[in-house]
Amino acid sequence: MLDVLHYVDPTSQDAVLARVRSALPANGILLLRVGDASAGLPFRLGTWIDHAVAFARSRRRQRLYCRPIGEWVSWLERLGFGIEAVPMSEGTLFANVLLVARPRPGQPQSSSGGSWPAHADRASERARISFSK
Repeated sequence: MLDVLHYVDPTSQDAVLARVRSALPANGILLLRVGDASAGLPFRLGTWIDHAVAFARSRRRQRLYCRPIGEWVSWLERLGFGIEAVPMSEGTLFANVLLVARPRPGQPQSSSGGSWPAHADRASERARISFSK
């Protein structure tokens, strides 16, 4: 998933990531490109561009829900992933990081014990609708 999760609220982000984790096979890989909210000016430049693109598409201001890399890593680890963070911004003005997430051996596939809560389906649907606009 590249540059998409920050367009949905944290509850929806968490639901999408939990759903991906529960669906990912033991040898699967999740690739996430995210902006590092702790990176100062380069991060702010990226969010300014995201706001401009969102406004051009919908003619309204879109709220962004960003996190520092440490929070992304902590959340993914709680879901049972091993994480490798690969900086992607060398030579650019931005603060992008590629998170390579692999299921840790022996970890459950879902933090919810395998069940998928109804609010997560609604959150996933909201995310799908907002990306298709």
